[in-house]
Amino acid sequence: MTNAGAPASALALTVTNGNFANAAAGANTASAFVLTGAAAGTTTLNISGSSFANNGGGSGLDITAGTTGAPLNLNGQVDTSTFANSSNGVILQANGSSAVAFHTVNNTSFTRMSAQSILYQSNPTASGTVQGRITGNTIGNSATAGSACSTTNCGGIAVNHNDAGANTNTSALQVTISGNTIQQIQNGYGIDVFGSGAGSAHTLISGNLLRLPAGNNVFQLEAIDVNYATQTPTTVQVCTAVTGNTISSAGGTTTWGAGLSGTDMHLRQRNTVNVRLPGYGGAASDTNAVQVFVSGNNGGSSVTAEIDGTASGYLGGAACTTP
Repeated sequence: MTNAGAPASALALTVTNGNFANAAAGANTASAFVLTGAAAGTTTLNISGSSFANNGGGSGLDITAGTTGAPLNLNGQVDTSTFANSSNGVILQANGSSAVAFHTVNNTSFTRMSAQSILYQSNPTASGTVQGRITGNTIGNSATAGSACSTTNCGGIAVNHNDAGANTNTSALQVTISGNTIQQIQNGYGIDVFGSGAGSAHTLISGNLLRLPAGNNVFQLEAIDVNYATQTPTTVQVCTAVTGNTISSAGGTTTWGAGLSGTDMHLRQRNTVNVRLPGYGGAASDTNAVQVFVSGNNGGSSVTAEIDGTASGYLGGAACTTP
């Protein structure tokens, strides 16, 4: 569905018990449900109890809010739905001054994705506030080896502020990732938050269960990865809270992080940006203190923290701003 170009009118869409599935895996490379374009006012989209499957190189739910020159302000959520055999289950991108508050909650199954199950991304042109709650979702089937992925390298949940392309993002990206079960990931990250540009990137990663890594000892990445900033020059204000997560490699084909850091979690501060960890009280450059702090907040799971940039490193402070 394309709402093409301002001054198109805002939409109010509700979908219940929809079936957006091709008959066979890979039968169609297009996304199943697409919302894109720009409009005056605020568009609402609510989807529940629906099935998205067999979209090949496309995505189940594919949202691009706004264009470089005109916004699509969007509210709503997708919940209690299933996603299978696609590139992404849910992908949300924001452009221009679009104000977005869209949530992916309590979806019961994401399986056989080639890229990742859920991706939230504010693009290089973004300048608005982009908010999302990614909560209560189940990625992968615990009883089926590698079931989160259709390839030998896919991820679970990714949140990206700018990253590739022109280093021009000035948006406020605010995302909560909590209460998800992420399992049977082949070689990718369970949760990956990263980016560059300007503006701000605030993320709360809490109360998730990450288990049963399904890759191999050469390539398997970490359960949780925090990586800022991926380009330079950049002034993005970063706040990431990682707390109350349960991480286990028991029963998996390898261990989380076996192909990179060798630890469950990986934090990397790069270039000219400090990474703020609410409640941290150690020295900005003391990576051992960072590792102890983050590990203690996550049940003793192992942590590698790096400083690769010219900024101070890791700071403490107040809670992140997240929905």
